[in-house]
Amino acid sequence: MRREKIVIIGDVTLTVKEMRVCDIIRLQHDAPHLLVGMAIGDPEAIMQAMRLCVEPVEQLDAVTDGVNGYALLEQAWREVNADFLAVLPARLEVLRSVTETLGRSLTGATA
Repeated sequence: MRREKIVIIGDVTLTVKEMRVCDIIRLQHDAPHLLVGMAIGDPEAIMQAMRLCVEPVEQLDAVTDGVNGYALLEQAWREVNADFLAVLPARLEVLRSVTETLGRSLTGATA
């Protein structure tokens, strides 16, 4: 079961849900830069992640037009995704290490 939190901004009620494992895997393969952005608090990366877990997603841009709406949703997003965000730096370090090792292997193989 996914964690979720209800957030009310103005007259709009949104549900912020925990990210799904399949979404995290897709981000890891297709957009690892977004994972880095999430880890460092980049608003663009967090907005992309929130598109995966805020319902109704159609209201996301309207309610995050102001800083207060964005802050409320980001706080809820961090709360329901706390477990994932806690391990994200370690996972990024593993990805960096693997990438460096592969780079060295490929460079050595072509030398």
